[in-house]
Amino acid sequence: MPAIKSDTPPTVRRPSQFFLTLAATAVLLGVPVLLAYVQFVGFSAEWRAKVARALSGPAFTVEIGRLTFHPFEGIVAEGLNLYRVATPPRQVAQIDQLVISPNLSELLHGRVSIDRLNLENASIAIPFASDGVQPDAILLRDLRAEIWSGNGQVTISHAECVMQDIHVTLHGHLLLPAGGGMSRPAAPAHSDSRVALIRSVLAALGRIEFSAPKPELDIQLSGNIAQPETISADSVTLRAGGVRYDQLSFDHVNLSASYANRAVLLSSLRAAGKSGSMQIGGAWDFATGGGHLDASGGLAFAPLLRLAGRTDLATRIAFDHPPRIEATLTATPGASRPSISLIGQTSTAGFRLKGIRARSFATRFAWKDGRLFLQDAELQARTGGMHAQLLMGPGEFRLKLDSDADPAEFIELFGPNEQTIIRLLEFKDSPKLTIKLSGTRPSLDALAGEGHITLGRSAMRGSWIDSGVSDVLVADRAIAYKNLSIKKGPLRATGSFTYDFGRHQVRLDGIHSNLNPPDVLMWVDPRISATVAVYRFRSPPAVRADGIAGMQDPQQNDLRIQVDAPGGLTYTLLNRDLVFGDTQATVLLKGQQVLADVRRAALYGGEAAVTAKVSTAPDDPSFSAKIAVDRIDFPSLTKLYFGYAKSEGVMSGRYAFDSSLRDASKMRGSGSIRVEDGHVLAIPLFGPLSSIISTIIPGAGHESARLATADFTIADQLIRTKNLDISGSGFELFGDGSVGIPGGQMDLTVRINARGIPGLVLFPVSKLLEYVSTGTISNPQWRPKVIPHEFFDVLGIGGGDAAKPSNSGKTR
Repeated sequence: MPAIKSDTPPTVRRPSQFFLTLAATAVLLGVPVLLAYVQFVGFSAEWRAKVARALSGPAFTVEIGRLTFHPFEGIVAEGLNLYRVATPPRQVAQIDQLVISPNLSELLHGRVSIDRLNLENASIAIPFASDGVQPDAILLRDLRAEIWSGNGQVTISHAECVMQDIHVTLHGHLLLPAGGGMSRPAAPAHSDSRVALIRSVLAALGRIEFSAPKPELDIQLSGNIAQPETISADSVTLRAGGVRYDQLSFDHVNLSASYANRAVLLSSLRAAGKSGSMQIGGAWDFATGGGHLDASGGLAFAPLLRLAGRTDLATRIAFDHPPRIEATLTATPGASRPSISLIGQTSTAGFRLKGIRARSFATRFAWKDGRLFLQDAELQARTGGMHAQLLMGPGEFRLKLDSDADPAEFIELFGPNEQTIIRLLEFKDSPKLTIKLSGTRPSLDALAGEGHITLGRSAMRGSWIDSGVSDVLVADRAIAYKNLSIKKGPLRATGSFTYDFGRHQVRLDGIHSNLNPPDVLMWVDPRISATVAVYRFRSPPAVRADGIAGMQDPQQNDLRIQVDAPGGLTYTLLNRDLVFGDTQATVLLKGQQVLADVRRAALYGGEAAVTAKVSTAPDDPSFSAKIAVDRIDFPSLTKLYFGYAKSEGVMSGRYAFDSSLRDASKMRGSGSIRVEDGHVLAIPLFGPLSSIISTIIPGAGHESARLATADFTIADQLIRTKNLDISGSGFELFGDGSVGIPGGQMDLTVRINARGIPGLVLFPVSKLLEYVSTGTISNPQWRPKVIPHEFFDVLGIGGGDAAKPSNSGKTR
C-alpha cells in the first residue's frame, strides 16, 4: 500500500516555550533545594528578627537562636530566650524549640504574623536566680502545647508538661490586646527571699515520692495577659495516688482550688493513708496578705516533728494512733506584715515519751504572734493526771497546774533543776499539787509563784513518810516549802525548808520534829544524815533544826540541831554499843565539820557528857571527842567490853581521843579512871590475887578493896597504864601494863604492899611480891615475876593453883 504523505509542516519551537520550560525546571529543582537549605542551614538573620518581633510583645522580647523549616512540622524556632522588658532585661524562660504557623496572607506581603504555636516534647527552663547556685531555673519537661492567636486573643487549646514528676495540664483562653502594654511596671529583680522560697519549694517537691501513675495537676486559665492581675485559674485540681514525703505516707491526695483576683480559694485538700487523714480548706488573698485555713483530721506526729527540725523529740515520742486535730489558721493584714493566728484543739488516745506512758492528752490551743496559749490541757497517765493552763511567748511564761500524778511519769516535761528533785523522790501515793507560776521563760531560775502540795506515802532518798502537806513558794531561783507538816505514824515534823538552786543551798527554818533525825535530814542532805546516823535513838527525840546546808559546796554548811531524847540513844565506841539514857545535845554543822555537844546523858546509872568533832572532808575523815562519866555502873561496862558482869562498884573518869572514821583501830587518846564503892578484887582481872594477898597478909585478900584509880592511854588497840592503884584496908596494890581492846589480852605487872607492921616487915622483900599476868581479863593467869612459885609454896605464901603460870602465856 503506498504511503500517504502528510501535508502538515514540521513544528517550530518558539523562544518563549524554552524559557517557560527552564523556569518550571528551576522551580521543581529550586524549591526542594531551598527547603533543604532552610531546613539544614536556617532562615537568615533578617527573617529570625521578623519572627522574633512577631513573637514579642510590649512586656517581653524574644530572641531566636535558629529558625528552620521542617517538611512535616513547618517553621521551627530553636533556642528561644524570653526576656522581660526591664532595666536591665531579665530572662524569664528558655525554650529549646517552638513550631510556628505564620499567617500566609501576611507573609505574602512580607509581614510575619503568628496564627498558631506548637510545642512537641519541648523543654522550657524558667530561670529565677543568677547567683550561680543550683538550681537556678524551673524545668518543664515533655512539653506539648497548641496555642492559637487571633482577634486579639490567645487560646491555649491544650498544654501539658511534667514538672518535678507531676503531670501538669493547662487549658483556657487568655486575651492579648493588640499593642497593649502591661498594666503595671515590671517586677524588680528577684529578691533573695523569693529565690530562697522557690528553692525550698523545689527541694520539698524533690523529696516527694509518687507511685505510678504520675500525679495529675489540671489548671483552667482565663484573663488578660496585658493585665496579669486579671489572670485567673477557674479550676485547679490535683489527683495523686501513693505519695510519700520523708516518713509521711498517703494512699491518695486530692486537691480542688481556684485562683482569681490574686486570691486562692482552696475548696478541699484531702489526704489519707498510713500517716493518717487530713482535710484542709480555706482562702488566701495575696494582695492583702490575709486569709484563713481550716484543717481537721489526724496525722502521725513523729514525721511532722522531723519536718519541723525536732528529730530529737521525734525519736523519743510514739503515738498509739495519729493525734486528732481541728484548727483554723488566720492571717489578718497589718501595716508591715500580716498577723498570724492559730486556734483549735487536739487530742490523742495515748503516747510514749522515752520511758513515760501517757493514756491520753487533750487541749484547746491558740497561737498568735509567737504567743502560745493552752487551755484545759489534760494529760492522763497511769498514776493520775495533770490539768494545766499555759501561756508562753517571747519573754513570757505563765502556768497554772493541778496534778495528782507521780511527777516521775512526766519527768521529760520538766527542766534540769526540776528533774534533779524528781529523781530523788518515790511515791506510793501520788502527790497532789496545785501551783501558779509566771516568769520570762519555762525555767526554774526565771519563775515565781505559789501553790500547795499534799503528799501520801512518799520518800526522798529512801526516807519514807506517811503523809505531808505544805504551801509552796517559788521565787529567786528557789522552792520554799512553808507551813510544812509531815507525819510518820504518830510522829510529826513541822516548819519550813527551802531548796535554793541559785545558791545551791538547803535552808531550814524552825523545823520541829520527833521523827528519827537521820530520816528527816535525809530529805535535806544525805551527808548530814550519815553523820547524825551514828546516834541511834531508842525512842523518838524532840529535834529542832535551823540553818543552811550546801548542796554542792560544803563550806556553806551552817546548821544547828538541838536534840532532847528522853528515851536515850545507842552509840558505838571501841566497837561496842554504849546505851545512853535521857540525853540532851546540840549538833552544829560548820563547813565540813560536825560539832556535837552532849550536855547531859544518863549512862548505866550515872551520867556522861560528850563533846565531839567529826570531819566529813574526804581528805580528812577524822573524829575526836572528849568524854566525861560520873559514877556509872562498873559491872555494866566490864560486861560490855570484857564479857564479865560480876564486878562491883561505880566508875568515874575522863577520856579524850582522836580517831579515823574509816579505821577505828587508829584511835589515840588518854584519860583517867576511878572505880569505887565495890569489891574491886572480885573483878576476874584481880580475883586470883585475893588468895595471894590473903597468904601474904592473912585475911587481907578477903577485905573489900573499895577504890581503884589509874591514868591510861589508848593507842594501837591497847589500853596502857603506869599508875594503877588499888587500895584496901590492909594492903595497897600498884600496877602497870596494858590490856588489849576489844579482846582483853593482858600484859600487866602488879606489886603488893602491906600496910602497917606487915608492910614494914615485908618491905625488904617487896620486889619479891610482884606478879604478872599474860592471860585475858575474863581468864587471867597470874604468876610471880621474879622467883618461881615453888619458893612461895615452901614458905607457905604462894598463890596456889591460881598463881600457876599458863603454858600459853608469854613471859615478861
